[in-house]
Amino acid sequence: MRLWKDPAFKRQFMGEYGMASEIEPSLSDIERKQMDKLSAFMSDKPEDCYKALAEVTNEKSSAQFDFVLGQLSVQTGRPLERTVAHYEAAIKKFQDFRRAHYALGRLLTQEAKYEAALRFLSKAVELGRADGTLYGLMAYCHLAANRAGSAESAYRMALVLQPNSPDWKMGLVRALFMQSKADDTIALCDEMLAADPGKTELWQLQANAFLLKKDYLRAATNLEMVARGGKATAQDFLRLGNIYLNEQLPDAALSAYVRALGHATPIALNEAVAVVESTSARGALDPARELLATVRKNYAASLTDPDRRRLMKIEARIAVADGRGGESVKILEEVVQLDPLDGDALMLLAGHYAGNGEKDKAILFYERAAGVDAFEADALLRHAQLLVGMSKATEALPLLKRSDAKKPRDSVKKFIEELERFQKLRR
Repeated sequence: MRLWKDPAFKRQFMGEYGMASEIEPSLSDIERKQMDKLSAFMSDKPEDCYKALAEVTNEKSSAQFDFVLGQLSVQTGRPLERTVAHYEAAIKKFQDFRRAHYALGRLLTQEAKYEAALRFLSKAVELGRADGTLYGLMAYCHLAANRAGSAESAYRMALVLQPNSPDWKMGLVRALFMQSKADDTIALCDEMLAADPGKTELWQLQANAFLLKKDYLRAATNLEMVARGGKATAQDFLRLGNIYLNEQLPDAALSAYVRALGHATPIALNEAVAVVESTSARGALDPARELLATVRKNYAASLTDPDRRRLMKIEARIAVADGRGGESVKILEEVVQLDPLDGDALMLLAGHYAGNGEKDKAILFYERAAGVDAFEADALLRHAQLLVGMSKATEALPLLKRSDAKKPRDSVKKFIEELERFQKLRR
C-alpha cells in the first residue's frame, strides 16, 4: 500500500509525541520536565532520546513514557516485539490510551497482523478517534482477511473523510469486485481511470468485472489496453486468448496464446497443455497445430512423460480431424506403449477401430480401457453398444449392468430396460 511510503503519513506517525490531556495519561511535574528536555531532540537524535527515556521508564512512570518509547522504537528500527511491548505497556498502565491503541493497530497492520491490528484500531474508534486513515486501515485489514463487505463499509467511511485518497478508492474497487458487484466496480473504475488512465490494475479489475457480466469483448478491450501499455501478464494473455476462443475468433486467440506462452514469466506447463487441448477441441486446427509446436519448443526442458503423452493425444486428435486417421493410430499406439494404462488413448484407439469396422480390435481396446478405473464405466458402455450393433444383446447386457453399477445414469438404465424388453419379446 502506497500509504506506508507517504512522507506525510510517516511524519504523522513519528510526530505524535505530544499529549491530549483530556483522554490520555498525565505526567508528573518531574516527568514533564524530563519529556520537555527530550522533545527538542526526538526528530534529530531519536537513538539518544530512546536510550535516555528508557533509563527513566519503569513500572511506576507515566504511560506516556512507554508510548513515546514505542514511537522512538519504530523511528530507530528496533525489532517489532520490542516496539509492541512498549505500546502494550502504555495500554496496560492506561487502558483507554487512545493514541497507543491507534499506533499499535497501525503498526500491526503494516506488519500484516490484521486480526490483532483490528482489535486495537476498533478500540481507538470506540475511544473517539475517527479519521480517514483509521477507517482506511481498518478497511485494509478486513479486505486482507477476506471480509469484503466490512471492508467496503470501512472504505466508504474513509472516503467520506478523505475523498481524494487513491489508496481508499483502490481498496474500495477491490472490495466491490470481491463481492461480485460488477456494475459498481465498473463505474468506480471508470471514474478512477479518467483521472489515472495508466493504472494497470484498474484495467485488469474492470476486465474481470466485465467477465462477471459476460461482457466478453469489453473485457478483451481492457486487456488489450493493458497489453498496449506493456504491463500485461501471461495470465492476462491467457484470459484474452480464452475470450477470443469462446467468441470464435481463433486467429486472435492464437495471437494471445502465443504471447502467453512466450512471456518473460510464461503460464504454467499444465495451463499451456490445456490451451492446446481446448483449442483443438474447438476445431481450431491450424492454431492448435501452431500452439502444439510452440509448447513443445518453449517447454522442452520441463516436459514430463505424462505431458508428452497428453501432447501426443492432442496431435492424434488433430490428425483424425485432418483425415489422417492412420497417422493418429500410430501416435496413439506409441502412447499406449509408453503407458499401457492410459485410458484416454485406449478409448480413442477403440473408437477408431470401431469406426473403421475393425470390431475385434475395438473390443480388445475397450476391454483394456475397462481395466482402468476412471474409464471403466464408459468403456463398458461403448463395448456394449458395439455388441448390440453386432446383434449380441445377450453379451451386451452384463456389460451395461456393470457400467450402471459403476456410474449410474438414467440413459444407461433405459438402455438396459429396452434390451431386456427386446429379449423377452424374442422368447
